[in-house]
Amino acid sequence: MPSAINGIWEFGEFRLDAQTRLLRRGPELVPLTPKAFELLLVLIEGSGQLIAKDELMKAVWPDSFVDESNLTQTIFIVRKMLGESRDRPYIVTVPGRGYRFVATVIKREPTEAVTASSRETVHAEPTAASKRGWLERLERIPWRNVVLAAFVLFLLVGGLLSFSLRPAKSVPFATTKTTRLTGDGQTFKAAISPDGRYIAHTSLAAGQESLRVRRTTTLHDIEIVPPQTVRYIGVTFSPDSESIYYVVRTDKTDPPTLYRVAVMGGSSEKLKVRLDSPVTLSPNGKKIAFVRESESESSLIVADLEAGGEHNLLSRKLPRVLDYPAWSPDGQIIACTDTDSAVASTKGSDTRIIEIRVADGTLKPLSAHAWGYIRQLAWMGNGEGLVMSARSQQGGGTFHVWFVSYPDGNERKVTEGLNGQQGASISADSRQIVTVDESSFISSIWRIPVTGSQDPKLVVSGLSGWSPPAWIEKDQIAFEEELNGRESLWTVDTQGGNRKQLTRSGNDYDHSISRNGQKVAWVSDRNGSLAIWAMDIDGGNLALVVQASGESFPQLSPDGKWIAFTVVGAEHWPTL
Repeated sequence: MPSAINGIWEFGEFRLDAQTRLLRRGPELVPLTPKAFELLLVLIEGSGQLIAKDELMKAVWPDSFVDESNLTQTIFIVRKMLGESRDRPYIVTVPGRGYRFVATVIKREPTEAVTASSRETVHAEPTAASKRGWLERLERIPWRNVVLAAFVLFLLVGGLLSFSLRPAKSVPFATTKTTRLTGDGQTFKAAISPDGRYIAHTSLAAGQESLRVRRTTTLHDIEIVPPQTVRYIGVTFSPDSESIYYVVRTDKTDPPTLYRVAVMGGSSEKLKVRLDSPVTLSPNGKKIAFVRESESESSLIVADLEAGGEHNLLSRKLPRVLDYPAWSPDGQIIACTDTDSAVASTKGSDTRIIEIRVADGTLKPLSAHAWGYIRQLAWMGNGEGLVMSARSQQGGGTFHVWFVSYPDGNERKVTEGLNGQQGASISADSRQIVTVDESSFISSIWRIPVTGSQDPKLVVSGLSGWSPPAWIEKDQIAFEEELNGRESLWTVDTQGGNRKQLTRSGNDYDHSISRNGQKVAWVSDRNGSLAIWAMDIDGGNLALVVQASGESFPQLSPDGKWIAFTVVGAEHWPTL
């Protein structure tokens, strides 16, 4: 496609900017591969005209010889990302000839419109598990399957407006500068001190997690809590930036425990048990708030650090779950997330932000917006809004940093791109945010002889799927692969040949093969909601078995006649 094509095209709720190579649905960035973007641009430029297949392939793949299947697959990707349906077509196929873009298109010159990309830094670079097992599964991004690195967003807010006699009110986080702090892929939780001088982060190695601190002006870590077989639920600085409060849980039956340690290290002091969320501190540092769960309720608790007394500020009956409390700078309210965990769909759960007045427990929504899921809330120092890590109900499963203004509750994304951000912590001056950046991992399948008499043999490399491979027969393997943001099931022989795609609709994952190699079962969203599907290994007898609740981890019996799977039971815990 000629690179000289420029301008901004609007159709329906979409806006395509040829110069910045971005497609947006309203304020949301729609992720497209480079070839999918170029194909869409060619179609839009020739809106209403029939464009032959050969012409499209020459425009999109000018220097390559490609099969027509490449064009068909890319058309499929574009249609899916646009959300095309029978009642809302964008691309019409003219059998045997080509394609026509049929939506009404308005072309604007770049000067006619100010896009969101001119006001935001878009991160175009290609998960600290959450606190409870079943909820971790709903979040759909296991910590063991991602490569993570902490980074800081230095937020340049209003600096150029200070010279104006009557400055317009600046937009928080309109411009960001990103600095990567670690690159070892072992960071899972991170926080910045209120004074902006220290960054605390966890580090996982050999199954053990430690807590480290560094000054924001250096790259040198100090280990203040040694590696242990624990998982950190949360890391929080005290208001005076002198101490760190951290909640950890073990793989045993011990309840999660809160500890306090000096910011520069020393002995950790055990403070409280049975916490199911990170803690937030009152502005004077004398009280904490956290979430505690029972078999029937999720409760927001306020506790006195010195006297130890507790007060139940709010309770929700399961399956509604409270999480990630954040005490406002004026000490008047506590914001937290409120998730309907019974909702498990391709949009995630139904998660909202609520505020509870500390004095009398008065409850009201902080924002009318609903997200697929939210991880962590943090107030701006002036109390005019919060930052958080969240994933949209309209987008995929990627978490990004968001800003929600207060008290009007308007929401806006701060970060974009293919990478996700887990958690959000902000300095008191609201000029620095620390979050954990996630990048998709790449894996390979190797064949290792049981006797060890031969060297391992590479079967398939460059995979980005999550589930482990499964044997079909002695010389055939089933595996999961993620391509263009969609998961599917494949087979390959043990020599790496005869690679075939088993599933082609929706996202397909968590597969199980019967011992006789004749049946496969898996989780899919192909019909618009999560369900367990099964079919013969050759593709015959495809059937929806049962609706899924979260991740159901189906397991076929050896003869392929039964499927065992987990569901959320009456008491809100996973049940087999």
